Amino acid sequence: MTEVIFFITDTEETKSSLVDYQMNTVSIVNATPKWRKETVEVPFSDGVLDISEAYTGYVVYEPREIECAFTIRVISHADYENKISAIRNDLDGADIQLSTSDEPGYYFSGRVSVESAYDTEEIDQEIIISMEAYPYKYKAAETVIESEITDEGYITCPNERMPVIPRINTDALVTVLFNDTSVALPVGETLVSSFLFMKGDNVIRVTGSANITVTYQEGSL
Repeated sequence: MTEVIFFITDTEETKSSLVDYQMNTVSIVNATPKWRKETVEVPFSDGVLDISEAYTGYVVYEPREIECAFTIRVISHADYENKISAIRNDLDGADIQLSTSDEPGYYFSGRVSVESAYDTEEIDQEIIISMEAYPYKYKAAETVIESEITDEGYITCPNERMPVIPRINTDALVTVLFNDTSVALPVGETLVSSFLFMKGDNVIRVTGSANITVTYQEGSL
């Protein structure tokens, strides 16, 4: 049975659908997010002009809709109310990182809604937990690439689909070059906002001698 894990970011608590709430997973519907299509009409021209990538250089996506259906066994209406109240108090409206036992290396991030209504005819009551999530599923751990550079060298940073700005930590003054953009880095960690990693191998050229650590959050569709 698939276990759903809810990490509550405000309280930093982790709750399990199976262990903490005794819920059985019936189904998980994880819709593919839709990319945002932007077009403009050009006078005296056939069709329309697609400008979906005009501002960012890549397409952006609508939120991802996730719906998890569970059942929970109760012995009375009062038992149901106690159990559903505990779930609502923890999760409803909360900012959640949601992961599953089927894919523990990734999580989804968004706000959660809890819906349920007591059915007097049933022992196993249905609970629907839905999330409006950010479109990408995030790797559970940030990607960390370490390299020792002497005089000059290159660091290759593979990235999944989500565009991401890296953080670079250095123990000496260096200059880094990426896609024709050069940045002089001080000692310590810097969020290099002028660097944007895209899908595939992203190669940074380093001038100087230092121990370099590149850290970034990967995401996939």
